[in-house]
Amino acid sequence: MAQQETVLPRAAAKTNSPERKPWYYELSPQVAVNMGILVLFLIAMLYLMPTGQVADAGFRIQYLERSIEQIERENQLLRTRIAQASDLRVIEENARKRLGMVPAERLHFAQLPQSAQQLQLPPHDNTDEADLPFSNRWDLIVEQYHALFGGEASQ
Repeated sequence: MAQQETVLPRAAAKTNSPERKPWYYELSPQVAVNMGILVLFLIAMLYLMPTGQVADAGFRIQYLERSIEQIERENQLLRTRIAQASDLRVIEENARKRLGMVPAERLHFAQLPQSAQQLQLPPHDNTDEADLPFSNRWDLIVEQYHALFGGEASQ
């Protein structure tokens, strides 16, 4: 014989098992209040963290601005000192008092020999001296020395 399956209507199947409520209905009032306080605390922290960071950045900006002002004052003081030290009267006074310098009484000029004053250099041709080997340039230097001073160049 074939076995017959018994099919119960759905309404009958539901009545056999107790109905479950969601987990948040089963919480006690104290746990619900504590969770509410925790949620409010987290929201407050999320609000206050950026505010604290903005305040901290504001304090850092004020500190840097004060530092900039102080450095600008120091720079202005140094510019004033440089201007005072660059005054020719101050330089002369320091040279006389601290270094013992005095103005020159007579000026001496070096005189070129008469032969050097009459020296006529050859006109410059298109040959670049950098293209010449060193020995050729040395020969030119020796020739000019002989022409100017008439003596022997030490080699």
